[in-house]
Amino acid sequence: MHRKLLFILAVWFLALGRTYDPNTPVSPADLAALPLYVIWGLGASVAGLIGASGVAGLALLALAALAVVFSWIRGARDVFRLGIVVGLASFYALTGLIRVQLGYQQSGASRYAYIGAVLWILLLADAARYLPWRGAWRPALVACVFLACVSNSVLLYTSAVNRTTTMQRQIADLQALASERNDRCLSPNGGVDPLVMPAEINPARYYQAVDKYGDPSAGLPITDLVDFDHAKANLQAPGCK
Repeated sequence: MHRKLLFILAVWFLALGRTYDPNTPVSPADLAALPLYVIWGLGASVAGLIGASGVAGLALLALAALAVVFSWIRGARDVFRLGIVVGLASFYALTGLIRVQLGYQQSGASRYAYIGAVLWILLLADAARYLPWRGAWRPALVACVFLACVSNSVLLYTSAVNRTTTMQRQIADLQALASERNDRCLSPNGGVDPLVMPAEINPARYYQAVDKYGDPSAGLPITDLVDFDHAKANLQAPGCK
């Protein structure tokens, strides 16, 4: 059964998985960064447990690894723990095989951190049995849990606010694209908004997609006039009046 799964995975990878996008194939040079991709993803997922991110994840990864090794030394050696460790490493390794060309920091994206965090909870919760829960350690550990809850709540709130603002700007950018479609001054390489829509640098391809699938901003009111005007200016060819 395992051999069949490996064979299917190999066929998928050779046929489709090697290329995330036709313009961004994975090269041998990209694969050299795969270990860093895995390490960064592991750090980001364990850091997500307390609402941290970035370089702090590497330090937290070291602490989490020490906790796991300590529990292993104390006798916590079974298939369950080993399976979680293998699952964590293989998840980021397999993801990196089709994403590493986009940069090692891609492994820290929230859509990957959520999955890794669940596995870390199982692994660290089991290791927590070997922590000293007596004396001053008890209130200290409770304070750490409380801090983690507060930090995650603040991160969730700020992310929700930022996401709403970003979506409003994206809608304004799409509305600017629609308004400029028949403008003779439309630049063929106009970048609508390099900050929130960096991939949209070819209006013609966008209009082809709209004709095929529909306009996602059709019928919506323009609520962000500042970004709408800014996007229209970005779409204009230089010097055209």
